Formats: sequence, C-alpha cells, structure tokens
Amino acid sequence: MKISLAVLLLAAPAVWAADFVPLDAKPGQWEATVTMQMGGAQRPQMPQLTPEQMAKIPPAQRAQIEAMMAGKPMTNTSKSCVEKQDMTHLPTGMDQQNCTNTIVASTSSKLVMKQVCDRNGLKTNATVTVEAINSESMKFSIVADGVGPEGRGGAANIQGTSKWIGPVCTEGANKK
Repeated sequence: MKISLAVLLLAAPAVWAADFVPLDAKPGQWEATVTMQMGGAQRPQMPQLTPEQMAKIPPAQRAQIEAMMAGKPMTNTSKSCVEKQDMTHLPTGMDQQNCTNTIVASTSSKLVMKQVCDRNGLKTNATVTVEAINSESMKFSIVADGVGPEGRGGAANIQGTSKWIGPVCTEGANKK
C-alpha cells in the first residue's frame, strides 16, 4: 500500500471544514517512508493462495503478502512531487465517497482529523495525524479500525515520516 505525503497533505482542503490551515511544507519532491501493520480478524478475510499461486508471485511481493498475512509490519518508501497549488485542493482520483471527515485540530504545524467511512458495508473509523516538524520534515500516523458486512473486523496502524528532497521533482517521483 502506497501512502504518500501528498495524499496526507492534500486531502484536506476541498473536503474538510473551512477552518483548515495548510501545513508549513515546501513544494517540490518529497520522500515518504511508511510502515503499516494490520491486525485483528481482518487477515482471515483475505483469500487463501495456493502454493502454486504463491510461487508465481515475484519474491519481493510474496514476502510482503506473507508478512501482511502474519500481521507483521511492512515498510515502503516512495517519492512524490508536491506542487504549491496541490496543497490547497483534493487530488484527482482520491476516493472520498461515503466518508465523513472532521477536523479536530488544524494549524500550520499539525493536523488531526477523524474519518468515518461506509463503503459497501465496510465501516471504518480512522484518526489521521500529520505533524510538520519543520517545512522540510513531517511525521504522520493513521490509526484505523473497521467492521465488514459479515461482522469481522480488523485494524491498521500506519506510521511514517516524510522529508523534502528539493524544489525540483525527478522523473521517478509520483506527480500529485
């Protein structure tokens, strides 16, 4: 699962309350390192793969699937390009349907938001916290739990840091 700083920084203004204050962050290329851990009864809901199916999956992806199924933390690093205008609107393609977002606190150095979603019977509650340590460094967390239509639940804990690399975006960065 890729979670970029851009998604966390950019999701708020168009959907959330008018008292949103943009975080103090420089535009340009950012690198985010995200660690995600799944827990609870969510894992058994995943389809079981046969040994033959697992053998066809590239080793790196197979290791991630096995770690997720075992409830072990997974870490991913990605780069994204954040333009100044991106910090004031919702990125295209961001799925916010059937979600209610409530800003708990919003300053130029910290955003705390609660999100409640109901998508096809999957009900989730999440708390998103993003903190600008300075204009070139962020830390963030998403703590979520959910219950599916069959009453099985699960939780996710996502922690990450993001650092500003520079004002010019390179070819490998995801454009936001």
